[in-house]
Amino acid sequence: MFGVSLEKIDKWTKKGKVERLIKAASDSDKDIRLAAIRGLGKVDHEKSFNSLVFILRDEDPEIRGTACESLGELRKVIAEEHLKYIAKNDPDEKVKEKAIEAIKKIDEVNEEAL
Repeated sequence: MFGVSLEKIDKWTKKGKVERLIKAASDSDKDIRLAAIRGLGKVDHEKSFNSLVFILRDEDPEIRGTACESLGELRKVIAEEHLKYIAKNDPDEKVKEKAIEAIKKIDEVNEEAL
């Protein structure tokens, strides 16, 4: 993806440009990917959620862990099943921890809503 910068990711996040963030989340530059994945966690959109769930299958544990954090930021109850699966089955302990933290964030928000 030519011409993508961290500044552009930040602008796209603020403007809610989900499609652009999704494309950037598969960039060859890992820093761009990570920034885009974090951005997806700040844009409450069905496509953001779906992309983050897909990214949970990435081969890179740092990418998977960041996707867990972003799902926690979205605070959607439907993310819990995916995160619970990661918390039990991911081969990387740090990713498991991030999934558990994300679940806690989601639970906190839902308890406040009651």
